[in-house]
Amino acid sequence: TITITNNTFNGNEKISYLYDGGDTTNFTNNIIHNNSSSSGNGCHFIYSSGSPGIFKFENNDFRNNTYANVIYLFGGGVLNLTPTFKNNNFIDPLSNYEIYNDVPFGLPDIYADSNYWGGTSTAHVDSIVFDYFDFADVSVVYYAPILTAPIIVDTTCQTNIWAGFSELNSNKIEQITLFPNPTSSSFTITSTDKIESVKLYNVLGEVVWQNKYNNVTNATIDFTGNISSPSGRSGGAAGIYFVEINTEKGIVRKKIIKE
Repeated sequence: TITITNNTFNGNEKISYLYDGGDTTNFTNNIIHNNSSSSGNGCHFIYSSGSPGIFKFENNDFRNNTYANVIYLFGGGVLNLTPTFKNNNFIDPLSNYEIYNDVPFGLPDIYADSNYWGGTSTAHVDSIVFDYFDFADVSVVYYAPILTAPIIVDTTCQTNIWAGFSELNSNKIEQITLFPNPTSSSFTITSTDKIESVKLYNVLGEVVWQNKYNNVTNATIDFTGNISSPSGRSGGAAGIYFVEINTEKGIVRKKIIKE
């Protein structure tokens, strides 16, 4: 499953996205404002050959973007995929088309009902949607019914994400440093107390790396090494990690940033 949700894209160029027919894809609750691209397309979605999949494009707010095509759709080979576009705002008067459908005729039609198009007349929507009625070699985009007012998009992130450790440094524990921080590959823990073990956690609270030591005062962790994640996320991906260092005098927890 691929999910892109609760994001704001403002003042950028384009969002390129490759869809594989075997996946479930959710593009939901995103705000896409004031973007432009010299290449012409804003969101470029490709349905590649593969097993049937699910593509859901809902509750997104497109406003004041400057593209030839805000959304460009192309598919070749997926016969059992029906993309759905529902409850989105398409208000981009400086763009030529809100949806440019280049999915060949004979493949599934596109269902884009219950969206707000910046107007309610069918003539207006016809002018900003490219489909079979503009070129008979592509499939149809069905857009009725039309919403009469914009939707409200809530990009508030979910609250069930692990907040991480607080950094602990008791009076009994001497100084411990992580260097370099941020790091692009590896970092070294330096301690005036003897290190007994180290654990590395990702932002989900998963242990992605751990090791025991024989009373050393320096330990190096390499993100390009054996870093793994139980959830299937890339263990050494860029982001924030938390280091738990168990010394002879107690536990110290620190934050490290992987670039």
